[in-house]
Amino acid sequence: MPRALQKETHSEKGKESGEIDKMERMLYDAAFEGNVSLLLALLREDPLILHGFQLCEGNFTGSPLHLAAKLGYAEFAAEILNRKPELAEELV
Repeated sequence: MPRALQKETHSEKGKESGEIDKMERMLYDAAFEGNVSLLLALLREDPLILHGFQLCEGNFTGSPLHLAAKLGYAEFAAEILNRKPELAEELV
């Protein structure tokens, strides 16, 4: 089974795999540091990693995009928006 499908399956089962949590932690670490190189490496490993963040009912304040923007990492935020522009739609 492709890794992206595994992520979705594990997510539905309450994240039985620690690998998902590790990838998400690394994504948040990258956002906290504004580390675009790490973001790109994570996206190579799991191209759908940004698709796990749902922006419903204003619950966007804890996303890697929001964190990077809040900390002033414009290049990091732009890279996320280039790959998943719909993350900005909730903010409009």
